[in-house]
Amino acid sequence: MQIDTKKLASWEKVLPPESNTPIYFCNPKLAPYLQNPLTYQSAKEILNRFPSSFNIDLNQNGFPPAAERDVDKDDTNYHAIWVRDSAWVYFYFKVFSPEKARTLINRLIDYYISEKQHARFLNIISSPELAKDKMQVPHIRFDGTDEHLDDVIVDGKPEIWNHKQMDAHGLFLLALADAFQSGWINAQHHVILANLIDLFIQFFETIEYYHYEDAGAWEEIDKVNTSSITLVTNALFAWQKIADEQQIILSQENKITSLAEKGLQTIKTNLQKGGESAGYDKDDLRYRQADAALLHILTPVMFSKLEQKEYQIILDLIETKLLRTHGIIRYVKDSYQSGNYWLKTKKTQDEPSLTGDSSDAASFQARENAMPANTEAEWFFDSMLALAYISCYRSNKLLSTQESIKAKAAYHIKRALAQMTKSNTLAADGALLKGELLPESINTLKIKDQKHYAPSPITPLNWAKASLALALNAFISLDKEVS
Repeated sequence: MQIDTKKLASWEKVLPPESNTPIYFCNPKLAPYLQNPLTYQSAKEILNRFPSSFNIDLNQNGFPPAAERDVDKDDTNYHAIWVRDSAWVYFYFKVFSPEKARTLINRLIDYYISEKQHARFLNIISSPELAKDKMQVPHIRFDGTDEHLDDVIVDGKPEIWNHKQMDAHGLFLLALADAFQSGWINAQHHVILANLIDLFIQFFETIEYYHYEDAGAWEEIDKVNTSSITLVTNALFAWQKIADEQQIILSQENKITSLAEKGLQTIKTNLQKGGESAGYDKDDLRYRQADAALLHILTPVMFSKLEQKEYQIILDLIETKLLRTHGIIRYVKDSYQSGNYWLKTKKTQDEPSLTGDSSDAASFQARENAMPANTEAEWFFDSMLALAYISCYRSNKLLSTQESIKAKAAYHIKRALAQMTKSNTLAADGALLKGELLPESINTLKIKDQKHYAPSPITPLNWAKASLALALNAFISLDKEVS
């Protein structure tokens, strides 16, 4: 497939007052917000001026699809429901639409207590060896339009997916704890809620989550991920507090403290070794230090059990290793959506879909080997980094001055905002996009030895909407001196 590069968006650059590093943008409406200081008033104006950019809806069954692509047939299956993305949307709704937050969290409970999902928990607890099977563990992705909330179906069969994603379960439990304390759990769920938490505790104990190899936030090769372990540990501490305050009676309460402390020890050890999955030999495919998933230690619910230097390790890894001109890469040599990813010819019958499973070592390595160098997709994670800085600002968890932390948050909010499309933008696959949409990432096209940048066709992404809206709202809520 070929793209007329003359029709690609032209990217302008502006030097914001908060940084000496330029920001690249293509929507001219953003210029005044990028070139002037971000203030209380301007952050609020952005949310008011671009309401469609941040609006998220639930489908007819009460779930948010991962993306809202304007296509007749979505070969990427981003119409599916990801538990991880849904947890982010819950926290968005908590701020912008509480009734939808209530609906969503109760529907997620319905998914977790559905017959097949419940059986997966029980099967793992009774037969721990099944935890090695990515399709046998509790699932983290499903068809939200299906009556029984079953898997996405491809060619008449459940799509093969690496469901070994402890981060998604941890995010769900954090959202659930927040909703429980907010009084948003439906009365009919009160009876079963304690049983569900007890089931999770038994599941985490059985798989020994504190050194369990999972696919992590990027759904790829299995490894011990600091980010996944942190989200589960954070959730366990949250539910321990709820149980200690006797807001809920758990039969497995005596196990929470031990499980949480084991997770905390692994987190500290991994960060000391260097980051996300730094417990392997450096020549091991699984070894990794800098990974954008580490931002989940700081957001959407900050894990408060670390020391200043440990939070600084995380932020330094992101800032020094993963920032690129248009966004944040997930990790170095990330081949998903890398250069010309969407321009491939029609796949053969034996090839997975573009967003299919790449969790075995062979396919993961093969995809990396095929990528053009230095063309990793540049994701929307500046909004998460901004939220991370705001969390540190509020909790005094960094040695930097409050003012410098605030400036960093403003800068990264602007970088995330700068990814917004302009009208008739060409996506990286040549499809035409509408204006004022927030993409999953900015992709590199390498044509005739020239680099070009275009939004991913997975646009708009609800996780991108949720995290940037939350970052803007959090910035607005800072001290009035911001203005």
